[in-house]
Amino acid sequence: MAGVYQINAGIRWDPFSVNTNFVIINVVAGGIAVQDDRYGRAGENPNTTVSFARKLNVGDQVRVEVYQGSGVNQSISAGYNANHFSVQYLHN
Repeated sequence: MAGVYQINAGIRWDPFSVNTNFVIINVVAGGIAVQDDRYGRAGENPNTTVSFARKLNVGDQVRVEVYQGSGVNQSISAGYNANHFSVQYLHN
């Protein structure tokens, strides 16, 4: 159904073994991106979140992407309640 939607997403990373120049969560909704990025130090587990309202039309897609730039494999933590994704219809 077309209308305005509240879109929320967040990721918490496992502690990094090395410094990273970025961790990013990017949410694309209706072709428009909203992004949050952070710097991560070794031993830290950074959290990235986005929350916004967007008008979506029938057939529009919502995509969540996460990236990190440490140069080593890095996991997204499964044990934290900071990992979330939700979409709520607000109005026409």
